[in-house]
Amino acid sequence: MTRRLAAVAFALCATTLTAAEKPNVVLIVFDDVGQRDLGCYGSTYHKTPHLDALAKQSVRFTEATSTGTAGSSVVAIMTGRESARYGATDASPGLPSRPADRLVGPKLTGLLPADVVLLPAALRAGGYDAQDITEVQGVRFDLASPKPPFYRSFRSLPQDVSPEVVAKYRPGKPGTQGNPANAARLEALDDAVGRMLEALDDLKLADNTIVVVTGTGGGVCTLNGQPQPPTFNGPFREGKGWLYEGGLRVPLLVRAPGVKPAVVAGAVDAIDLAPTLLDLCGVKTDAKAFDGVSLAKVLHGGALPARSLVHFFPHYSREGGKPGAAIRRGDWKLLVDYETDRGELFNLKTDPGEGRNVAAENAKVVTELRGEIDAWIKSRGAKLPTPNPDYRPNPPDKDGVITMHARSATVSGGQLRYEPLPHKNTLGYWVRVEDTAAFDFTVVTPGAYTVEVLQGCGKGSGGSEVEVSVGASKLTFTVKDTGGFQAFERRAVGTLTVEKGKQTLTVTPRKKPGVAVMDLREVVLRPAK
Repeated sequence: MTRRLAAVAFALCATTLTAAEKPNVVLIVFDDVGQRDLGCYGSTYHKTPHLDALAKQSVRFTEATSTGTAGSSVVAIMTGRESARYGATDASPGLPSRPADRLVGPKLTGLLPADVVLLPAALRAGGYDAQDITEVQGVRFDLASPKPPFYRSFRSLPQDVSPEVVAKYRPGKPGTQGNPANAARLEALDDAVGRMLEALDDLKLADNTIVVVTGTGGGVCTLNGQPQPPTFNGPFREGKGWLYEGGLRVPLLVRAPGVKPAVVAGAVDAIDLAPTLLDLCGVKTDAKAFDGVSLAKVLHGGALPARSLVHFFPHYSREGGKPGAAIRRGDWKLLVDYETDRGELFNLKTDPGEGRNVAAENAKVVTELRGEIDAWIKSRGAKLPTPNPDYRPNPPDKDGVITMHARSATVSGGQLRYEPLPHKNTLGYWVRVEDTAAFDFTVVTPGAYTVEVLQGCGKGSGGSEVEVSVGASKLTFTVKDTGGFQAFERRAVGTLTVEKGKQTLTVTPRKKPGVAVMDLREVVLRPAK
């Protein structure tokens, strides 16, 4: 039996493979590389010729997702199980919720229950020379003269790049891919992949080696202390740290013996990699050990399984995301915000950018999907966030000034949302007069405060009447046309009287003559003189 026929036979019939027939495996996992960062997925700014060439030889999945955070994604890839079973999510301290118990990072041995199937260990038991996932700070993916059948996995972390390579790229405009340093990093990663593929060719191993390239989550599209966001994930919404598609979608390329190049649409996930690779390698395991499914038949032209996929992140992310969960079933996707219990429903076929929340028009679908999320959480024993009693929202500075940024707002309604992209960084999509925004803040010195708003409004949309209230104290102002929704102008709009302690300021539109109320980046309370 040829190697190609052996691979096909096992994929379709679970035939046991001999040592000579077993394919080798090279698994490359990128950190902070979104799907749209590669040329083969649509980037015209980043240069990834080796990955683009690999994609033409591979099955390229267009709707592959991971968990959106590095630690939990590695758990999913290495175990084929949802990381929520083990509390494996990343968390940031000092925020409104306490972080649940968690596992972070790739060193999993000894941290997971004994009955969990770890991909490298299962392959070693199946006769493979298998090494655990390796953190690669630079750009060397070395095979180190492996003895077939072998398994090697590499996790590439961010690294420094030479100024000469950075200088090759021109900075882009806001809202586009245009970070030269990130482009240089991706070029270095692409070169490393090219050297790896060349090494397989030189060792005459390419024809019997499975090569998989994927990522731990979407690209970082917020500043995170940097002068420029690393990337832009459009047309997908947001990026790393968020449960929108920009934060979840990753590249997934699979080149395997006997597998014809193809493009596969439809939802697949990081939890599918372990059962797929074990299946292709002829290593038998109990399918019940995995939350994911083998995609071996899909690689050979079979249909994707009908199922729901849940993404669970019960923490506040460094990038601005809030605790929540998302579920994908067919074209429907529901996101639940655990801070407000608000649901957002999108049809990804017609709205891949998740711009229009259709929850109000599809209440039955929302109820069904929310029920699936709740059942999933219960069955996995997943940990939910708990309030942090020591959290002080938006405290005053040394001069008593209270600044409330748009990112700290709680929004209610259908379309209003916080847009974290650096060129926006505002509450936007305020197209419904029924939608409201609320800011929690902390008052040390009670009394009268002057209210300032940092607002923008496009031409022809000025004139909305907006009420600002704290308890019984209220004021109303008229939105000014500033010439553009991101053309922000700071305005003093009146005075409110506030009491000591934790308070809530609510912004409520009363009339909207134009297409939108306004964009609102900031509300400031200054002690009245």
